[in-house]
Amino acid sequence: PKENKKYVQNEEQTDKTLWQQVNKKNLSSEEKYRQLAEARINDLITKVEAKEVEISDLSEEDQKTITEIQNQKNG
Repeated sequence: PKENKKYVQNEEQTDKTLWQQVNKKNLSSEEKYRQLAEARINDLITKVEAKEVEISDLSEEDQKTITEIQNQKNG
C-alpha cells in the first residue's frame, strides 16, 4: 500500500539543498557576472595571442575591450 504523504509546498528547498549551499558560498550575481565576463575576455585574448582567432573576427565591443587591456599591459 502507498503511503499517503501530504504534499508540502517547497519542502525540498531547505538550507541543506545544493542550491542553498551554492548560494551561501557564492558571491553576488553581479560579482559572478563580472568574473565570468573577465574570464571570457581573458580566454579571447589568449586565443588572439595564439593566433587561433583574429581580433577582427570578434564583436566591436570585444575588440575595444581587448585593445584597451593590451594597451594597459603595454602601457
